Amino acid sequence: MYPILNDSDLKMLYDTSYLKPVSEGFEETPQTNECENSSKGWKYSLGYLKSCSEKPLKVLDFGCGPNSPLLRLARELGHHAIGVEFEAEVCEIAEKNTGVMVQSYSEFLNSDELYDFVFLGDVLEHLSPPEKTIEILKGKLELGGKLVIQGPLEGGFSIFNLALGILARMSGRETDQPPFHVSFANMNSLEKLMRSHGMHLDYRKISHVYWPAPGPRELLNNFSLRGLILFILQFSDAIASKMIKNYGNRFFLVASIK
Repeated sequence: MYPILNDSDLKMLYDTSYLKPVSEGFEETPQTNECENSSKGWKYSLGYLKSCSEKPLKVLDFGCGPNSPLLRLARELGHHAIGVEFEAEVCEIAEKNTGVMVQSYSEFLNSDELYDFVFLGDVLEHLSPPEKTIEILKGKLELGGKLVIQGPLEGGFSIFNLALGILARMSGRETDQPPFHVSFANMNSLEKLMRSHGMHLDYRKISHVYWPAPGPRELLNNFSLRGLILFILQFSDAIASKMIKNYGNRFFLVASIK
């Protein structure tokens, strides 16, 4: 866990410069990548929402970003969907892209509305501290509601993480990359986090994607030595994930109040 961020730190990290411009304005973040666009990146969360859609739900996407696949799907399924974002300008962009209302963080905190389905999609790793937000979201759940979380397992063991750690120590170089990810999770820490807030873990799934390495198609289209090395490391992890249970770099979990 890195030092706890204050509001000014968060504003500096996640203002509109975190987005990239496209022809119709801001649409996607720099972190929108193969991980998020791949079937493994989103299929479990989107599939779970579909499986819960026998009746209309109140759906909350916390930290929805400017173009949330889950908000778009929730709208198509006829649910009452709301997004939450930190910056007012991002809220406006998200509303245009998804067609649903997106609240600012302060509006969300001041609202008494409860939800059947609360979603954090690649958000937990940005939170500092994550415990505080989990407690807030727990208080926003209807009785029988579900807290659904997906994201990277950057704190778990993998060939990729081990190699990058060794290379970083050997180089001794500092990076100018802002620390967008401020907490690294593994499955044990996630389960402990849920239990510490009186949450029951209903379901968990670990999978593997190539991000942040290039995938096969991306490597062929934009070949580089660095990309090749990253690809080989992730390919090794992909093979290991097929042979070792609960080995991978992505998680999906569903939790509820005990």
